[in-house]
Amino acid sequence: MSTPATRPSEQNPTVLIADDESALTDSVALWLADQYDVRTAYTGTEAVDIYDDSVDIVIVDRRMPGLSGDEVCTQLQDRAGNPKMILLTASSINHSHWSHTHNHMITDKSKPSPFDGRIQKPISKADLLDMISDFMPSCSAESSD
Repeated sequence: MSTPATRPSEQNPTVLIADDESALTDSVALWLADQYDVRTAYTGTEAVDIYDDSVDIVIVDRRMPGLSGDEVCTQLQDRAGNPKMILLTASSINHSHWSHTHNHMITDKSKPSPFDGRIQKPISKADLLDMISDFMPSCSAESSD
């Protein structure tokens, strides 16, 4: 079952991480806990169920039981809040659909994607914090491993 991973704070942006690899999900939650309010989900269905308009960024695995990351993104687009959507994937990044910006992948505007960014597994704490800080410029993410 999904749980809030950190103490709520009106000052911290909220990140929802959804991946069926519980060790990865829990690790990412720990990496982010000092600077963000983190919610965790282990299926796409859980991610949709715990999402609300206070979520600023959704990091979602492409392949999960129940709803895929793409389906989660589609369902959340119809809801209030307009969070940034980051796709977490183990498949290689097709550079014809993604351009490299700020040390991570951002969608190429000529190829519409429902995702604002994409990061390939295995991920590092530094890369993840860099990506999130690009989407949340008011937050100062320190990217120490």
